[in-house]
Amino acid sequence: MRAVVARLRRARSLPPGVVAAEIAWRAARGGLRSATLLRDRSSERVLATGGKPWAPFLSQGWSPPSAESLPPGALEACLREADAAIAGRFQVLGHGLLDFGRPPSWHSDPVTRDNPIGRGVNWCNAMEVGIRAVNLVWASEILQDRSVDRLVGAMLPAHGRQILGNLEYSPRLTSNHYLADVVGLLYVGAALRRTLTGRAWLRFAAGALGREVCKQFDEDGVNFEASIGYHRLSTELVLFGVLAMDRLGLRPPPAAGARLGRAIEVLASLREPDGLLPAVGDDDSGLVVNLASERHPRDPAPLIGTGRALLAGSASQCAGGEFQQWAVGGAAAAPPPRAPVVALPRSGRFVLANRAIWCLVECGEVGQRGNGGHAHNDTLSFVLAVRGRELVTDPGSGTYTRDPVLRDRFRGTRAHATVEIDGQEINPIEHGAPFRLQGLDRPVVEQVDLDGTPQRVRAGHRGYQRLPDPVLHRRGFELWPDRLLVADEIRCRGEHLAVVTFPLAPGTVAERRAGGWLLRVGSVETALRQVDGPEIRLAPVDSQVSPAYGAIRPSTSLRGQVVVRGPTRWQFQFVPIEPRRRR
Repeated sequence: MRAVVARLRRARSLPPGVVAAEIAWRAARGGLRSATLLRDRSSERVLATGGKPWAPFLSQGWSPPSAESLPPGALEACLREADAAIAGRFQVLGHGLLDFGRPPSWHSDPVTRDNPIGRGVNWCNAMEVGIRAVNLVWASEILQDRSVDRLVGAMLPAHGRQILGNLEYSPRLTSNHYLADVVGLLYVGAALRRTLTGRAWLRFAAGALGREVCKQFDEDGVNFEASIGYHRLSTELVLFGVLAMDRLGLRPPPAAGARLGRAIEVLASLREPDGLLPAVGDDDSGLVVNLASERHPRDPAPLIGTGRALLAGSASQCAGGEFQQWAVGGAAAAPPPRAPVVALPRSGRFVLANRAIWCLVECGEVGQRGNGGHAHNDTLSFVLAVRGRELVTDPGSGTYTRDPVLRDRFRGTRAHATVEIDGQEINPIEHGAPFRLQGLDRPVVEQVDLDGTPQRVRAGHRGYQRLPDPVLHRRGFELWPDRLLVADEIRCRGEHLAVVTFPLAPGTVAERRAGGWLLRVGSVETALRQVDGPEIRLAPVDSQVSPAYGAIRPSTSLRGQVVVRGPTRWQFQFVPIEPRRRR
């Protein structure tokens, strides 16, 4: 009942046109679900016997990579994963490697046999079904085994109907879930394109994919969900969809192809010096198709190489690692280079960088057109790496609905490298709504200069202006050749308690020194001290970080507080210590 009341209240806040469109869509979806029950039984009988409707397409003009062409260690990693699977041990999202006690029956259908269509966790949402369909098609075409072809061919029609009857679409908002629905239906339709139903699914999905790319990625190529992890996932979904279309001789609309190209370059530009993406915003560590053994979900290099090759139209001649060789061909090569400084003004992300320091500044909105489903309260926060080692981190996601308290803690203000006022969140967190964050902060980027010395970014947000005595928080970043300055300004009239947090990357040791702190990670040392404003006494506090979904690791944050009375400014600096000066 509470859920119904909440939906009615939300509907009252929407424009009448949006409400009317939502009602019309829900009525149409009801009819669509009824229509999908009308099965093409003759086609299903042919599919079940491995007949003509099952039509491979990914392997057209493509040959699998040889063991000699794979990067060093790739074959051994593949065999490790295969041995584990044969023994019944599988990686389960958020749980790591689990032993199911007995190996599966590889030549039977474990999904529809033990979990009838539409029932059980295997059918809980269309996104799961869509991603499974994509993997079924890839597995069948890689293995090139007739018995697997028959098994997959018999499963695909049910997957297509389940996706089409449960599309995660709303006129008000679509997200990565609907992208996965569309890509899954595209693969099913492509595989069954010799049937009337398959061609209809393929036509619908190909058109929807082009439209969604332009809806969900801005002109800079950044995904609209305010999460680097979901930018990677959504880009991967689109890449696999466009790859399937390419094998069929189809082309996405030019605008969609251009946005995919920019999305690929965003992945390249946002990598930290160690090659991984920062854990900004939500990230469930999900992969679409794991074409590279032991692939790290925050390593975008396989997608960058594959995407560049595909869009350049020179896939077979372009070098690439294991993932790219399976996807589009090519021999092994080094990871693509990382961009030095980056400006993505529409999403509010900027990278300041020089020889020793790399800093990502986060000053964007909550995304999803104000819904904030995968955003965190990280406005004006930053991620800092010194000489290739991450020093100040973003804590990641932790988990979702499994632990609501942990969920809210990881997306809360105090978990990030920003400023909390009076114990309040930058944007209110509605408990019991794990995928909603009302965007009251309305950040404004005031200055960007990445070409001069120093490099500068200055921005502010209004998240605390809802307080009885409104507060404006502004933060400036200056990167000099030998140091990074982080300056905060609080504008208010009354008295407030400001809390400053610097979450440190795992393995970072913080030692108190005269006038500040010595931060050491491995052999890299950095001096942190306050250089302006009322004294803020930083102290180490126990924290947690989540390097991957469901993985929680202990860490340390430096945190301090100050009582402000009226307009107040302070400034901290991070100075890398040259190795020859260590004592």
